Amino acid sequence: MLPGVILSKKGDSPDADQSNFTGMGAAVFASSGGQIKMENVQITSDADGANAVFASGAEIAAVEGKNSITLDNCDLTGAGTHGIMLYQSFSGDAGTGTAVFTARDSKLTSTSDGPFFYITNTTAKAELSGCTLSYPSGTLVQVSGNDGQRGWGRRGSNGGTFLLTAHDQTLSGSVICDSISSMDFVLAANAVYTGTVNGTKSGTVSVTLEKSAVWNVTGDSYLSRLKDTDVSYANIKSNGHTVYYDTGNADNSTFAGKTIVLADGGRLAPFTAEHMTVSVRENDTQRVS
Repeated sequence: MLPGVILSKKGDSPDADQSNFTGMGAAVFASSGGQIKMENVQITSDADGANAVFASGAEIAAVEGKNSITLDNCDLTGAGTHGIMLYQSFSGDAGTGTAVFTARDSKLTSTSDGPFFYITNTTAKAELSGCTLSYPSGTLVQVSGNDGQRGWGRRGSNGGTFLLTAHDQTLSGSVICDSISSMDFVLAANAVYTGTVNGTKSGTVSVTLEKSAVWNVTGDSYLSRLKDTDVSYANIKSNGHTVYYDTGNADNSTFAGKTIVLADGGRLAPFTAEHMTVSVRENDTQRVS
């Protein structure tokens, strides 16, 4: 345990790129199988290759392959291309598997114009609870492939698979998913989300809402699956927008292909994801008060 100390790192690594992969130039470094616990610690770095320190030029956090980061009551700021990046580079320093990010009661700030969460070329999951998020881009999540130029998989087949779970958490911003990626978005107890999900109709995105959660819809959204424990759907504040569900997904059979008119002017309506065309049957409309 390192309680109440100040750690300062100066002096660049002779091979900063290599140090970024091995951690040898880090301000704080735990060898394989090792563990370091820190409490009330201030860390500063003025060195290239100081990988294990969050300085202003990097993401808030980056998890590669089968690794994980857990934050509890932390205050972190990043200025990298993305806020939090979950990815697989296949550089050989991270095993293939699920990248995991967990944050509780923390303040996470990104000053870049990229998405807060960026997932590519990997399977990943994240859980947020009681955190304050700040980012200027307006994009909460981007799950997508990449051009392959950095070795992050092959273009056209290097998308992402992402599970985001939030409880006792306020979130905002759009959720973007491309055609080779998928996402499950779980708004658990007391989660409040304001934004548009898959507004481009390009990805496979599912949304699950607990009854105590709230989704404030800011634009037409296209879901492969919608599950809501509030059978009145009063926790979906549509603001006049339409949430479309895929009629080809058996998990949406509870809707029976009908359009449900929400109390605040919007609708839950069917569409066929196979052709990405909207099909709203006005004769099958039922009203929810």
